[in-house]
This record gives sequence, structure tokens and C-alpha cells, in this order.
Amino acid sequence: MIGVRGMGSLGKTTLANQVAKKAEEVKLFDKVVMASNISPTPNAAKIQEEIAGMLGLRFGREGEAERAVRLCTRIPYGEVHKGCEVLLTSRDLGVLSKGMGTEKDFFVQHLSEWKSWSLFKKTAGDVMKTPELQAIAVEVVEECESLPVALVTIAEALKDKSVAIWKN
Repeated sequence: MIGVRGMGSLGKTTLANQVAKKAEEVKLFDKVVMASNISPTPNAAKIQEEIAGMLGLRFGREGEAERAVRLCTRIPYGEVHKGCEVLLTSRDLGVLSKGMGTEKDFFVQHLSEWKSWSLFKKTAGDVMKTPELQAIAVEVVEECESLPVALVTIAEALKDKSVAIWKN
């Protein structure tokens, strides 16, 4: 099991989605299954149903433990099942390493100032060539506090917009 951790809005889920997409594209695994946006107070039955649906399983009146056993037979992991991986994301290292037993954890952190600016410019596109907008863009990037999700969201929203909208 592999863990990806970091504070909220750094793009952990986006990264996991991209990994899943790439794994499907290159046929890295027979099946790619994702359960995302799990709250701090997770609903195990809902998560199990979501995963089961992706695997073509249907549950009857089984309890949580029985559903877990059925899922485990379809989602192999560990030494016995080489070639299978589980990727988990969390804000808390304890959840990953102690709670879920991840073998390798990656820490995602804020972007550097240069990378933040680069991501914003790339996303906003040609509009960044306008000198008047560059000064406003510097302020916008600072307001995003080097959070990739914020940078991309704001840059996409401002792309191809007038100077008046940027100033607002």
C-alpha cells in the first residue's frame, strides 16, 4: 500500500485521480477502482457500495464485516498478490502508516513561489502576456497561497476574461 499525505487543497485527490487514469490508459492493472472524497467520519457501508459497484458486485443484507470480506476477495493486496497496489490519500500520516499499514508514504507540500507562478501562467494562457494583467496576476497567485487546486481553479476562471474582471 502506498500513501500520499498533505494538508487540504494540495491536490492529493487530483494526483490519485491522475494516477488511476494513467494506470487505466496503459493497462497497468486489470481493474482500477477508486473511492474518493471520504469524510473524516466515513460511512463504511457507502464506501463499500461504491467500490462494489465498480467491481460489478451487489450486496444483499450482509453486514459491514461480510461486505469487507467479499471486497477483499476481489481487491487483492499484500505479498500474496504481487502486481496489485492500493493508493491511499490522507492529511494524517497516522491514518496511513499506523491505521492502514502503508509501506511507502509520499508527502505533498505547497508549491514553491516559482512553481506557483509557472502553474498559474500555464493555466491562464496567453492572457498572461498582457503587462497590465501580470501585476494583478502576481497578487492573485499570492492570495492562492501556493495551493495547486486554488491556482488552477482561479486561473481557469480568469482565462480569457477582461482586465475589469481580473481587477474584481
